[in-house]
Amino acid sequence: MNTELLIVLGAPNSPEGLLSAVALSRLDACYALFHPQQHTILLTGGYGPHFNTSNKPHAWYGQQYLIGKGVPASQILSGVDSRNTVEDALLSKPVVSALQPARVTVITSEYHLQRAGIIFTEVYNNLAPLHFIAAPSYDLSLQELQALLQHEEEALALIYKTGQCIATFS
Repeated sequence: MNTELLIVLGAPNSPEGLLSAVALSRLDACYALFHPQQHTILLTGGYGPHFNTSNKPHAWYGQQYLIGKGVPASQILSGVDSRNTVEDALLSKPVVSALQPARVTVITSEYHLQRAGIIFTEVYNNLAPLHFIAAPSYDLSLQELQALLQHEEEALALIYKTGQCIATFS
């Protein structure tokens, strides 16, 4: 495979499957980059009490959204049933290893970019050239953004304290 793989990290959806502002922002960033001759898409996100309690994996909802915007279903790989960022990297690694893309672009939110970069860089260990895209968080309230920033600060502190990203949470 000489094309680029776009990996969209999962984000919350409602119990009914409605995508959150964070999820939509990441998917819209992917859609803005997507070119059928250059990209294949891999969506992450299975189930978890903190982001998806519906009857379908989060990646399925993302796939339906992108197809609805005109992305061919054939350009979207089966989703990765991950529960957190570490699993996003660990469970997507075999896909990347099998595909051997020219480049992997990881799409996440701006507040999550630093930690996602640390985790994917460590897990992939030079498997493929990595690029990171920050989707904007402008549809979040100040309170929501502050809670997410606090979560990231705590997760990053754990990485720096232990020296390992694998020990982190979501």
